[in-house]
Amino acid sequence: MISKHALQSGIEHQAASETLLPIRRRVLDKCTKWISAPHRPGSTKKFIVITSNEPELSSETLQALALKCVELDISSSSFHFSSSDPTRNCLARLVPTIAYQLGTTDPSLRDRISTAVDGNPLIFNHKFFQQLDFVLVQPARIHAASGRMSNWRHVVLIDSLEQCNLGDQGTLIHAIKSCILKKDINTPFRIVIASRPDSAISSYLAGKDSNRIIRIDLDERILAAQQRGNATEGDRAADETAVD
Repeated sequence: MISKHALQSGIEHQAASETLLPIRRRVLDKCTKWISAPHRPGSTKKFIVITSNEPELSSETLQALALKCVELDISSSSFHFSSSDPTRNCLARLVPTIAYQLGTTDPSLRDRISTAVDGNPLIFNHKFFQQLDFVLVQPARIHAASGRMSNWRHVVLIDSLEQCNLGDQGTLIHAIKSCILKKDINTPFRIVIASRPDSAISSYLAGKDSNRIIRIDLDERILAAQQRGNATEGDRAADETAVD
């Protein structure tokens, strides 16, 4: 059920250029601080989108974030879409793959996920948002509600959304909105998606829910750095407009 090729915490990524390196460093710092920040009641800022018209830039940045999470011992899981891989070009294996990784973070959480699936063995035949809620969100919320785990956070890294088939792209965004971003849902999940801006994410970024997303536009940051002739200062200007 899982897609072993979708895991990316150990993927090697190319060395960043001199222009991109300080930009990537600031993006990683922003993301890791956001992931670890305490939950604020009513907050829906649980979703970062990293975009670039050059997919390798956003993908490499997400891969660097995956490695940074390992380095900082931040609980994380990942799924890397690929249009050429039938196990990774749709949503069929996303929930099982994330559940497998999520279960490795803590034996009691693994047991909660297993109990949920064992109690409803046909869950993976249900609609995607039901799978997401039943297999991932509900067990994780119960786990986070236990006393010693009250500050626990888990970031889900989703790479190359544009390589998922178009219909499933919209389904994924809708499910995230329904299961994770609602104001009355306190979930330990933080979602980071890397994608071309012309994927299904574009309508969400331009829609009424855009204030619920933190967008990091790598193209804007690189352009600002090039225009200023200083990657650090250019990126700081982009950081103020794109993230805060």
